[in-house]
Amino acid sequence: MTAPHPALTLPDHVSQEHRRLLDEVAERNLAEHGDDLVAMVLTGSAARGMTTPRSDVDVYVVLTDEGARRRTTSHSETVDEIPVSVAELEEVPVFGTQWWYSRWSFA
Repeated sequence: MTAPHPALTLPDHVSQEHRRLLDEVAERNLAEHGDDLVAMVLTGSAARGMTTPRSDVDVYVVLTDEGARRRTTSHSETVDEIPVSVAELEEVPVFGTQWWYSRWSFA
């Protein structure tokens, strides 16, 4: 049995609405992935403190390699969840190639 997730550590500028949404995302991912859930990384405008009234929340869902094999990206009006495996984080793509820029989210 997996323990409940610890309190999320979020930047002060994240709105209460987005905090509630991220709590729901964390709870759902913990229930769905259990011990395969390694971390969640907030990215995009919410992470940078540049949201607008139309902004969604972008979250990388970091999973074990096995957990990531069973997961696909999900998009909605409120949140985009992008699965990424631990192995993907261990290899940084070469500058200028596809996805190299997303590594800044993990810096």
